[in-house]
Amino acid sequence: MIKLLFTFSLFLAVTDLSAQTILGKWKKTDVYSIKADGTKLDLQKMGTDKMPCINDVVYCFNADGTMTCDASSCGETMKKIVETMNGKTKWSTKGDLVTVSNPMVAATTSKVSFKGNQMTWTFLYSDNPKVTNSSKARSNVIVYKRL
Repeated sequence: MIKLLFTFSLFLAVTDLSAQTILGKWKKTDVYSIKADGTKLDLQKMGTDKMPCINDVVYCFNADGTMTCDASSCGETMKKIVETMNGKTKWSTKGDLVTVSNPMVAATTSKVSFKGNQMTWTFLYSDNPKVTNSSKARSNVIVYKRL
């Protein structure tokens, strides 16, 4: 009986750990910037105002360390732009950090956390000195929902 309980507990622990992975398909549900004075700027709303289909873009973090995205809901011109911008993106994790690189921009490292079917990336400019900070923000946050 004890052996059975131990095996079941181990199964639950492994199952829980496997749910805490970046791998898979995600949609961004919230993107915001926190300025130095603590005010929050809703970047998701700003993006949606300019490109309504942004809420429907699917980001896929693949096991080979690449990220692809499906912007088929955006119309052909915007689809091509979004998929080209993200097409050469690579990612890796180490502990609770995720590093993303793309030939178009400097590599960034963010803290990643999980809660249920939600993944949150917290990017601190102080931890990424090579990234231009023209807005003088303190941090950016991206919240994804697992599909």
